[in-house]
Amino acid sequence: MFNAFEESELIKKTGAVESIVEQSLALAVGNDESKKPIEAGTNFLSWVVRTGDLVPPWWSMARDRKLSTIWKESNHLAIAVYNTQAKIVGIAPRIIPRDTSITEHLEQAEELSKNLLTSAGFGRGWEVEYSKFVEALITQDNGAFMEIIGDGDPIGPIVGSPLAVRHLDSSRCTRTGHPIYPVIYTDDDGKRYMLHRTRIIYMSQMPSSIKEMQGVGFCAVSRSVEIAQTLVDIIRYKQERLGSRPHNQLLIGKGITGKQLMLALRQTEDELSNRGFTRYSRTVAVGSENTEIGIDKIDLNHMDPFDEETSMNLGMFAISSAFGMDAEELWPVGGKSSGKQEANMKRMRSRGRLPAQITSELISQFNYKVLPQHLALVFDFRDDEEDMQQANIRDIRARNRERDLSTGAINVRGARTRMLESGDIDRMTFEQMELNDGRLTDGTNIGILFFHSDPVYQRLLNFMDSPLQIVKNIFKVDEFGSSVVDDVKLDEALVKIQAQREEVLSVMSHTSSRRQGDKVKQCYHALDWLEQQYNFAAGKILPPVPMQQRRQRTDIRVVPEEVSPAVGEQSPAQSGAVQGENVPTGVGG
Repeated sequence: MFNAFEESELIKKTGAVESIVEQSLALAVGNDESKKPIEAGTNFLSWVVRTGDLVPPWWSMARDRKLSTIWKESNHLAIAVYNTQAKIVGIAPRIIPRDTSITEHLEQAEELSKNLLTSAGFGRGWEVEYSKFVEALITQDNGAFMEIIGDGDPIGPIVGSPLAVRHLDSSRCTRTGHPIYPVIYTDDDGKRYMLHRTRIIYMSQMPSSIKEMQGVGFCAVSRSVEIAQTLVDIIRYKQERLGSRPHNQLLIGKGITGKQLMLALRQTEDELSNRGFTRYSRTVAVGSENTEIGIDKIDLNHMDPFDEETSMNLGMFAISSAFGMDAEELWPVGGKSSGKQEANMKRMRSRGRLPAQITSELISQFNYKVLPQHLALVFDFRDDEEDMQQANIRDIRARNRERDLSTGAINVRGARTRMLESGDIDRMTFEQMELNDGRLTDGTNIGILFFHSDPVYQRLLNFMDSPLQIVKNIFKVDEFGSSVVDDVKLDEALVKIQAQREEVLSVMSHTSSRRQGDKVKQCYHALDWLEQQYNFAAGKILPPVPMQQRRQRTDIRVVPEEVSPAVGEQSPAQSGAVQGENVPTGVGG
């Protein structure tokens, strides 16, 4: 049972999907009367189709129509199509934000994952529409087509966020080769509609390099149709030999005439029919009155020309190769097992061919045409064994990095760079970690931004006079002639830094440009770094200790006479400067 809040949320979500479905129905090609059809005419490609072949020659619409039926008539092709389709559709899609640190992007990605994928195909859902798309891609040379439904001029680009997607029948889609209107769709009433490039996702396997073909390809069924027909012929031959109740053997005595033999065969047929046998037949024996003793045995029912198992296995291996799939995924061979290492290699090869090819191209078009720039479509291959293997590899790399850090072979930045190169962290995480430690992406000290000429840095970081001259800003000379921290000046500096940090946050909340937003974020971290430098210099917090020195420095004390200065400057006690003299400093690396 739902409580009141859960019920209201469910109604909102359901209502949102239903609203999207209703809008997509109204805006889909062929359903909106505002969409202007182009004048009906002949296809821009015309081809002469020969007859008498297994399928018409490449390429014609007639060939694709034949391909769409021939794989359903071949058990082996149907098995290959189903297993390939199930493998690819079973790879779950997800919409994720490119920057996971932005809450609004996370929420938008979750909402789009639910609405867009649920409302696909007028509410049928992503899995149904994607299943049709994959089927068309591997069974049609013309390829697969998916309409992107959204607002705006029907013959122009989509305005705003797309509402939904749906599969389009490949036989109704004509490729034009036009960069703006790449596809013409023929509706049920015969009217033809131009589709803008932002309103259609389309692809084909092995697209032709011939310009006039406009990207028509050579699909998996085309690549294996002759092999599949050979397997069909073997089965049909076997059925015709075994399925018509042929006689197993003839035992013939010496001197039997042809008339006597035919009479014996008819009598045997009548007896088998009376006994209800439809497939099984027995040996026909014909005796002789000839005194010469002798019997000839003639086998009638055999499959000597074929080794069925070998023929089937070789045929399915060839079909698997044509589909770009591992043979054991389409045609498991019983009684034969391979080692774990070989199985892992097969799994990796399988991912690297057809599934990876289709998902990669779909991701490219989907991200460009359907999703905003800050979101991305990804597919989860859901391979537990590989996930475990990758986890073990990451653990080994982590232990190696920890050992290198402890011995001083690398520093923290070097370890993070290795993590980025090996894929253990993404670039956004790397940049964020470096900013937290007071470095820019290239390793430069973040304090250099206070001297940068960029208008964004100038406006947000020039908020006080000489912010990096820390000794000048917070130290004073006491009655004994010693340089000490002026708590009043320190508090004033820290208050200014905090006020400017709030100003930067305000600017960040109103920045829509990603590039400008990155600069504002750097300014925020630069202020954090500046505050740390003031606290270091005042002895309120300890400076960071390099990893390789931590084992040697177990007792760290703050000595008031030698306070820790900002990076790149020395305290008065360390520099030997005249007491009371201002010491200007800059930013070190």
